[in-house]
Formats: sequence, C-alpha cells, structure tokens
Amino acid sequence: MVGIGSLDGSLQRSPASLFVVAGSGVWRKSMYRVPGGLLISMAVCMTPLAVYGAERQLHLWPQLDPRSYTHFHPLINASWVGMEVGTVLAALVALRYFKFPFLTAPAAYGLWYMSMDLTGLVFGRPGLFANCALYPQYSGL
Repeated sequence: MVGIGSLDGSLQRSPASLFVVAGSGVWRKSMYRVPGGLLISMAVCMTPLAVYGAERQLHLWPQLDPRSYTHFHPLINASWVGMEVGTVLAALVALRYFKFPFLTAPAAYGLWYMSMDLTGLVFGRPGLFANCALYPQYSGL
C-alpha cells in the first residue's frame, strides 16, 4: 500500500491538489458537473489554511501574530486579511476555469470577513467597537 508521503509531485505537497485533480477529472464528464464543482469548491475552501501556513512559516503578518488558526472565526484581526485575499483570488481563478455558481460562496465569505478585518489595517490598531461596526457597513455600499 502506498502512503500519501510517498507520492510524487504536487499531490504530496497539498491535499487541496487532490480535490483539484479529482474535481477537474469529474468536471469533464457533463453528467457529473455538480460533484466536480463541489470538489473544486473544497479546494478553494482550503485556501485560508494554506495561506495561514505560508504566513506562519515566513512570518508575514500585516500586524501582530494572530496565534492559532482556530482564532480565525471568533476574532477580528487585521492579520487575517492575507488569508481572505487569497481565498477571493482562488475563487476567482477557479471561476475562470470552472463555471460553477457555488464557487462564489467562498469568495463572498472571504469578502465578508475582509470587511471586518480591514478595520484594523485602516485604523492602524484593533479598532474600537464603533469603528469595527461602522467600517463593514460602509464597505457594503
């Protein structure tokens, strides 16, 4: 039995690449466009974790180190902006090659979180609650 660690090429480097390879293979069969699109969507949804890993290894934080990835959802932090930008870009690239409407969901999710996390970058510090509440409202206009 061959383990994941013994595979050659990009399949060894990223589990998301497995979703891309499987999704694009299934996508080519017109009868299976929905499962193929969902597999591609899974690859796009893994983008924040991949960007977090790169930022963690290279120490590329826009502000302070945000600690654990598990704090991504409950905390508003300007250091998450790179993950959100990466997710939106990955969704746009995927949409370019796979016309699957559900791929807009990770992009919308990334834009929603970005509207909150940009407050720290705009105001230069973790903003007051009033700033955190107003900025996302104006970003939607």
